[in-house]
Amino acid sequence: GDECSFRHSPARRKGLTVVFSRRMKHTYPRAIRLVEAGAVNVKRLITHQFPLTKAKEAFEIAANYKDQVIKAVITGPK
Repeated sequence: GDECSFRHSPARRKGLTVVFSRRMKHTYPRAIRLVEAGAVNVKRLITHQFPLTKAKEAFEIAANYKDQVIKAVITGPK
């Protein structure tokens, strides 16, 4: 059952937005194996790093694709 149903009137009244996300079937295990084998350097995807105190700025940049961001990472205390 890949099915979902709900009454439209409460959703419409409350102004809800329904967003669907598509994922590729069985790609995660393969991607993890490629990273583990060193075939893909995921660290090169990190273009921005922020301390936890600048998390709001990190989300702003990532959400709006500012400053040529690919991947923004928020680091916590060490």
